[in-house]
Order: sequence, then C-alpha cells, then structure tokens
Amino acid sequence: MSSIPQTALYYVALMLAAGLALGVANGFYPTSPLWQLPPLLWLLAVSLLFDVWANQMATQGKGQALDMKWRVIGFLAGAGLSVLIPWRMGA
Repeated sequence: MSSIPQTALYYVALMLAAGLALGVANGFYPTSPLWQLPPLLWLLAVSLLFDVWANQMATQGKGQALDMKWRVIGFLAGAGLSVLIPWRMGA
C-alpha cells in the first residue's frame, strides 16, 4: 500500500479550500467584477502558485514535486466545489 505524499495532501486541501471560497463568493456575489475571469481560472492561478512553490521546495531538497495524478484530483475537487456551490445556492 502506497502512502499519499505530504505535498499532495497540502495541494488537495488547498484546492478544496480555494474551491469552497470561490464557490461561496460566486454564490453570494454573482455579478461581482471579480468574475470577469471565470472562477476556474482563479482556481488554476492558485494551482500554479502552489506548483511553483512545490517545485522550488523539491529543487532545494525540502520536499517532493507534485505528480500529475494529484494535480488532476485536487483541481477537479476544487472545480467541483466552485461550480456546485453557486449552482446549489441558485446563483
């Protein structure tokens, strides 16, 4: 049984938190100028910042790089929340 890398846990948790925040914000303020960019692009920006940080830590030997499998899982989890929450709120 393989264990889940610590970097992957941080990434999935960050994507869930970002998806939740984006979903709630989009649900309460659907006409905000913030949404000139779609919420999924904001989520992608958060993912990019984490990936840059994780790769920098891996280069310094303080962690490991994030596998593509975990990027997909984390992004889809965050995207699901950022889409389903406003839909459920009726926005």
